[in-house]
Amino acid sequence: MEWDISYYKFLNPQTTVKAAMALCRYALERAMNETTEAPAAAVDEAPSTPPTEAPERYTTEAGRWVESTTKRLLLPWQHDAMTVLGAMSHGIHNFPTKLKNAEFDPRYIKVNFPRMGMATYDFDRLTRLVIAAHDKLIRVELTPCNFQYTTMMLHPRWGRTGGMSQRHSSIDDAVEGFRIVHGKPLEGREKPEGWV
Repeated sequence: MEWDISYYKFLNPQTTVKAAMALCRYALERAMNETTEAPAAAVDEAPSTPPTEAPERYTTEAGRWVESTTKRLLLPWQHDAMTVLGAMSHGIHNFPTKLKNAEFDPRYIKVNFPRMGMATYDFDRLTRLVIAAHDKLIRVELTPCNFQYTTMMLHPRWGRTGGMSQRHSSIDDAVEGFRIVHGKPLEGREKPEGWV
């Protein structure tokens, strides 16, 4: 008896282990039932059956667009990462570089894009990037690549608690922690004379 489990290699490691364990439990139960039952014994209940279909694959609109343009399957966390990039650039199709040149690894995504303005209010790409990353549990790191390009590294985080390499705070928790250290926000400031 064989099952096609090729789909499960695209899931995160915990889900893959759970799926494999469920299939093993099913095979073990079936083998034990076959050896302990008498051949002529009537069974009151219908025997448990293996899953006939793989669970529906987690996708996002941005991730599906990237899959169609790059001709590669993305992991579930990579779909969320594409949503983060799409939030930053008002839609993944507006991202400033071709994502087929990005490095998609099961542990990270590395993408180089042309240097561009990233601000917190007007041209608020930076704010949208930070909020989306906190919402989607994606750690984002920006570093200079050279004089023309910036490198962005995206790493998955698995929850709101756990070790430093496993967790990612919500935006509300990040703001609350910032307020504890740096105090309340300013409501305004006095303009110097002659300031336009």
